Amino acid sequence: THSAWLKTRIRPSIPNAKILWLKRGNLYPNLIFCEKVQPQLAQFNGNQPEFIQLQKRLEELEAYAAIRVAGDFDSNELPSKVTPESESRKEEFANELTQKCPDGKTRFFSWHSRFTPGAGRVHFYPLEDSQSIIIGSIANQNTIK
Repeated sequence: THSAWLKTRIRPSIPNAKILWLKRGNLYPNLIFCEKVQPQLAQFNGNQPEFIQLQKRLEELEAYAAIRVAGDFDSNELPSKVTPESESRKEEFANELTQKCPDGKTRFFSWHSRFTPGAGRVHFYPLEDSQSIIIGSIANQNTIK
């Protein structure tokens, strides 16, 4: 019953975003990353508070996805606040929030988890037919680009 929690406690330290990207499959087996995320990660280095918080949000999404039942997404089950974008942001950032995913489908990434300091957001899409969650973008300082 505590395996998900234990996994978060024994995770190796990730020194920088390049290593995070290279090891993403092992670190986050239930998260699928869109290609757009790789250059977005390049804005972070390992000692930034934002990078540490970003890793925590990804770990939370991974832990939730590992126990999630396909089809069900309950934002209240995540330890951090997770919300869809407001209608005004959906309109303003419609192009940036629409991503082509590794499976070839195009999806709109409204759900997001915030990280600080600053105004960081991890935009994601929970797949209905599996436990997996797709990470569509990682933005910092009020930019989705």
